[in-house]
Amino acid sequence: MPRILIVDDDLVTSLLLSDLLVELGHETLGPVHSVSAALALLDNCQPDAAIIDVRLGVEDGYPVADRLARENVPFIFATGFGGEAISERFKEAGVLAKPYGFEAVQAAVAGLLRPSS
Repeated sequence: MPRILIVDDDLVTSLLLSDLLVELGHETLGPVHSVSAALALLDNCQPDAAIIDVRLGVEDGYPVADRLARENVPFIFATGFGGEAISERFKEAGVLAKPYGFEAVQAAVAGLLRPSS
């Protein structure tokens, strides 16, 4: 069962995403609501993929994305601001537009877990 890390500071959104992922047959790690909590969780377990909110209160999710990139863990950003909100260095990362539904999450996670050729 693939393990998906959820990093989102909005409690309702993160719980909805967690429920959708479980319904799709995945195990969730988190949700965690801050960069420090995400990095601490990554010290103890390795996800198969991650969904990271771009804006986490007063901080952004880029330190988590940097760590995942170094560890070759695929990730996408979740944002209500569109792809323009993503830092230039992460323009290749996928975007899950908020608000999202079951089909969008299903497609995004399928893309994350697809073996690279």
